[in-house]
Amino acid sequence: MSKKLSKEEVRGPDAFVATSDKVGKWIEKNKVPVFSIIGALFVIGGIKVAWDQWAGYREKSAQEALYTVEAKIKKKQEEIAKELEAKKEKKEPAADRSLEADFGPLLSEYSSQINDLKGSKASLIASIHLAALYMDYKEFEKAKAFLAEQLPRVGKSGTFFGLLHMQMGTALAATGKNEEARSEFEMVVKDPGSAFLHAEAVLKLGLAEEILGNVDKARDHYNRASQEFSATDAGKTAKGYLRLMNLEKAAAGR
Repeated sequence: MSKKLSKEEVRGPDAFVATSDKVGKWIEKNKVPVFSIIGALFVIGGIKVAWDQWAGYREKSAQEALYTVEAKIKKKQEEIAKELEAKKEKKEPAADRSLEADFGPLLSEYSSQINDLKGSKASLIASIHLAALYMDYKEFEKAKAFLAEQLPRVGKSGTFFGLLHMQMGTALAATGKNEEARSEFEMVVKDPGSAFLHAEAVLKLGLAEEILGNVDKARDHYNRASQEFSATDAGKTAKGYLRLMNLEKAAAGR
């Protein structure tokens, strides 16, 4: 029996994986899905698009109400990052971290404020931040429950529609709900208002199909991502997965 080729053995594009390591590896060779779209690049880029789009509708009071707790969360994240970096420099093992232990009552305070300010765009942006924080700690069930409460607010198209549905797809895939995740990604791909997410969504569709055993469909999505979005990190990653699929196919035929 021929040895299966691992992703490490076939060098694929690492740039996209590097931006996603805050919530886990992009995909392992055993096909366990950790669809890590909520990495630094996605959050920063997506929030900027959302913020710019709604610049004329920012509710000052909502921003001010959310700012205090957001500042506390950001400060805590910076402290954690420094602590982890110090351990890394000393070559000490990083201890397991808990969302509750790290942030305590800040989580419920943040969630309560988001719900209290549901009519504001600022609270939608905060929702994206909080869902990302849940997934950063692999609290995918909590992320799903929270996102399910927020999704009715985003309508049927647009920036927030795309961002929150992509996050829901991520949480679903991470808990093994790949058919449901596929539906979320398909909605994003079909939405013209979520065009800035299409490269990511097409790649995620390929991953979902591959995990579900639909190899031909996965290949189609990877081909589309690598060709239509060739300049993006998602497109480059898809190209790497296509190369890996071809090498595995060749190895299986030996």
